[in-house]
Amino acid sequence: MVALTLDDAPSDETANILNTLKIYGAKVTFFIGGGQVANHPGLLQRIRDVGHEAGNHAWADEPSIMLPLTELERQIKEVEVILLVNPGSSKYFRLGSGLFNKKLVDKVKSLGYRLVLGSIFPHDPQIHNAKINAAHVLSILKPGGIIIMHDQRSYSAE
Repeated sequence: MVALTLDDAPSDETANILNTLKIYGAKVTFFIGGGQVANHPGLLQRIRDVGHEAGNHAWADEPSIMLPLTELERQIKEVEVILLVNPGSSKYFRLGSGLFNKKLVDKVKSLGYRLVLGSIFPHDPQIHNAKINAAHVLSILKPGGIIIMHDQRSYSAE
């Protein structure tokens, strides 16, 4: 078993991604950027209704480590208000840009979140080709892996 995660949701591409996931019976964790929710009404509920999880990805797509801890906490709490509760009330946080330090980790934990990193990164924001991204993921895939992919790209669903 592996985990597939999608950062930077929701977007204009989320519905296409949900349709593709349904075809294959796959369940994922969408990491939600709070600033994008208002432009995509109904998608958070659809994500939940079809059995996916939603994690917190702060308010904007920016390096979390560059934010003052008070600002990071404010953003996490602001997104938490709009997220739907996961089964078992699990709370996941994915930081922006993947860089972290002990203070950031401690802050996230103090807010009741599990920090979710990843082990398989296909560089889909930089490589705009679904087949290349898929080949890369499959070449390093192993049980227990956490794949970090991204919403918002026209090739994400493919």
